[in-house]
Amino acid sequence: MNSKKELPLVLVGGFPRSGTSFLCNLVVEMGFYPGPKRMLRKASQYNPFGFWEHELLQRTLWHASCTPYFDAGQKAELLPDGPIPIEKDVSVVKRIHEIVHRDQVEVYKDGFLPFLYRAFPAASKYIIIRRDSHEIFPAYGRNKGVSLKEFQQAHAKYCYWVGRMSQNVQTLIVHYQAFRDDFGSEIMHIAGFLGLALAGVDRKRLREVFRPREER
Repeated sequence: MNSKKELPLVLVGGFPRSGTSFLCNLVVEMGFYPGPKRMLRKASQYNPFGFWEHELLQRTLWHASCTPYFDAGQKAELLPDGPIPIEKDVSVVKRIHEIVHRDQVEVYKDGFLPFLYRAFPAASKYIIIRRDSHEIFPAYGRNKGVSLKEFQQAHAKYCYWVGRMSQNVQTLIVHYQAFRDDFGSEIMHIAGFLGLALAGVDRKRLREVFRPREER
């Protein structure tokens, strides 16, 4: 666990199957603590390298928000034009902060995080990963029984909301392809955004995090 108090809470997000688990794994390797291992969602055949999701935080957030899009067995719905709400009951936000403090969470990942940012401190830093829709659709859209058109519309609106969100909070947007093209430069961008000294970043180890995922 990284005990540096100056480190902000890092929130990792992105459209499902964009590489959010890889990105969160990367941030963890850079020294940010995701919470106790027992609280993290276990790896599966669907995501063999781990989800890196704090399950209790995720359940609390999702319960307080609208029904997640692309939920299992459901058709894709277009994201609404207005903000996606969180319950106004302050107890929800209080509970989230209690979990973060209790488990000393320094990085949290959620595919729908951009729409739930009001629940976290304003000083949090967001890293959003984007990926071309034609790469995401085979791994996600078809498995959920959605049409390519539905998928493209939802993906486009998601990207629009990421742009809107980035105007209000500290946000770094990275692209999956950029890690393939120039991994070292992307690591430098992330380290700089998080205020980490490059001398303390083990780039070789971070490259090994990406290597088995590179062609997925």
